[in-house]
Amino acid sequence: MLDNHKNIIFALTLSMVFIGCFIFLQNKPETSIENPTTLTINKKAAVKKIKPDYVRAIYLTANSAGSEKYRANIITAMKNSRINSVVIDVKDYSGYILYASQVAEVKKIKATKNSLKDVAQVLADFHEAGIYVIARQTVFQDPVLAHARPDLAFKNLQGDIWQDHKNLAWLNPAKQEVWEYNLKISEELISLGFDEINFDYMRYPSDGNMANLNYAMPENKTRVQVMSEFYKFLAENLAEKIPISVDMFGLVMDHTDDEYDLSIGQRLTEAVKYFDFVYPISRGKIRPWLQAFDLGATYDQTKINAQIEATETATTTAGWALWNARNYYPAYIFQK
Repeated sequence: MLDNHKNIIFALTLSMVFIGCFIFLQNKPETSIENPTTLTINKKAAVKKIKPDYVRAIYLTANSAGSEKYRANIITAMKNSRINSVVIDVKDYSGYILYASQVAEVKKIKATKNSLKDVAQVLADFHEAGIYVIARQTVFQDPVLAHARPDLAFKNLQGDIWQDHKNLAWLNPAKQEVWEYNLKISEELISLGFDEINFDYMRYPSDGNMANLNYAMPENKTRVQVMSEFYKFLAENLAEKIPISVDMFGLVMDHTDDEYDLSIGQRLTEAVKYFDFVYPISRGKIRPWLQAFDLGATYDQTKINAQIEATETATTTAGWALWNARNYYPAYIFQK
């Protein structure tokens, strides 16, 4: 079913590898747009945006989206451009919820950082401009809940909380309470008016002292089975059905005909049963993350446009999203 993926291999292979390299830059981004023009936006009630047929998105940290000035500049730049969507952090690698969540469990462990400030106004501004808003929610990489509830966290062989190569704790995907915690956050995001939820770090850990990780697997279950059960739980229990998507390692596309799960529980054939879109790829609905930052090579207009062209000329793509952890997007990004 994925024979034509070779058309877009240049775009896809850049998607998830580079995200990890820059994920720590999200908290205090260097937000910038070339030649910005301030836009005054009337504060009106949110207007829901009909999902575009082909998503062309940029990634924004909560700090960027929560800045009234930066948000106005972005909306101005997006007007009459090819960009029609934004992906905004609402729960990031830190485990913090980046708006004033009213979920009881979130408030109990003080897991909020209100970086988005007035989330209702953020959504109203983007929706009024006709922009599709995707909430990015990290799942199992969650140091806040892991340290507040060690019983839900992965442990090392000595019985202490296991941490990855960046000293971040992870939750055990087999724990039902972890599922319910994330479900409640997702339901709140829907009630706030987000158009889609993009789930990230929906997997087992991949980096760090893996030999010292106690997986504590349920009896007679594999990592893939645990993840598949969580996918099903999430898809079936969201009270209101909106599009949901999941980030997966690009290598999953090379293992659609075997049982290999990359040692993290990710299998494309399981995910596509429950998610509307998979980043970077899914069956018939490809929406890759594309690189929009420098790493070794300078990613200029030519390279970025080459990725976009490769993606859009493929017959199975359903959009794309540009990733820059600093949220620096030159003017040419917003061309028609």
